[in-house]
Amino acid sequence: LIIDPGASPRTGATALGNVPARGDRFFGRGAEHEQLEVLFAEGSRLVTLQAVGGCGKTRLATEFARGQLGSSWPGGVWFCDLTEACGRSDFVSTVASVLGLQSSPAADSEPVRALGEALGRRGRTLLVLDNLEQFPEAAGDAIASLLAAAPDLACLATSRVRLGLRDERSIRLDPLPMEDALDLLQDRSEA
Repeated sequence: LIIDPGASPRTGATALGNVPARGDRFFGRGAEHEQLEVLFAEGSRLVTLQAVGGCGKTRLATEFARGQLGSSWPGGVWFCDLTEACGRSDFVSTVASVLGLQSSPAADSEPVRALGEALGRRGRTLLVLDNLEQFPEAAGDAIASLLAAAPDLACLATSRVRLGLRDERSIRLDPLPMEDALDLLQDRSEA
């Protein structure tokens, strides 16, 4: 059983998220950022940023999430780094830990359902699920269960592959255009 030790975010008594702070300038990806805005505004509940490693999936996801803080997500905007996860149980424990949820001593036979129910009590929530390519099928199943249990939940995933869910929307990221890449290189070399 997963329990939420804090008050419901609907009361304004808990933090609004944990999105990493901006460390340096963000370059390019304006069109993709706008696509994310439109998809979530239209009610999409699962959007996957898909690309090969090093194309900026995580950076775009965190930049978008940072812009969502304090907006229409009373349940918060939460960044979950799943780099070390390798299956469904790791997925659940990582997400629960990020959200400040605790497992009770009595083991629950359906931890994903319990996590989904806890998320459902938070109100409209955005989860950024980073690095799902290690276990896309198990991650897809877990995300589908969370979305079914928490009707106000939306997920922004990053992966090298699509998760294969029916309502998944995908944005394919290509390498940065040359001008943006040169600006990024100059900025980082000056830093």
